[in-house]
Amino acid sequence: MRRLKISPDSVDSSAIAEAVAVLEDGGVIIYPTETVYGLGACISSEKAVKRVYAIKKRDESKPLSIALSAVSEISRYAKLKSAGVYAGMPGLEFIEKNLPGPFTVVLEKKKTVPDYVCKKTVGIRIPEYACIRKIIELAGPITSTSANVSEQTPPVSAEDVDIEADLLLDGGRCRYGRPSRVIDLVAGKELR
Repeated sequence: MRRLKISPDSVDSSAIAEAVAVLEDGGVIIYPTETVYGLGACISSEKAVKRVYAIKKRDESKPLSIALSAVSEISRYAKLKSAGVYAGMPGLEFIEKNLPGPFTVVLEKKKTVPDYVCKKTVGIRIPEYACIRKIIELAGPITSTSANVSEQTPPVSAEDVDIEADLLLDGGRCRYGRPSRVIDLVAGKELR
């Protein structure tokens, strides 16, 4: 597995071009976020998404979340009208206040998200790191799941990664060092 050092807040890196090339070629990357390291494949490639499931040893009946580059992209992949109220705050207000950030929001999915990624609802994540958002902007939405075998501890640094992919982007230690909080905006409750 190729390993590249990156600066998470920089968008001037040749690593961005290499990561985009790997993703566009149907590859899988391991990337840092402010929470934990993620395992990413373009959601438009069923073969690549199935590799994510295989690498994680995850049951394919369990949904994967997706990572987007900006809040403005959400309406292309999820039904914003499905957002209810969470903690007394309208769902759209919660999104605008907290994303990008250490949250995954769950909304009803649109057909632009293939069923092999998830069925009725989709978890959406927008990482804080500018470098990762730029990769997603250029390659399109990618899977957003922790870079570990299912049921094992998610990695918070590149040294903690214990799985193989095509490319590992080493951005140092993750800022928060714990998985994102999952907020189901359809049901109006926190799932994790």
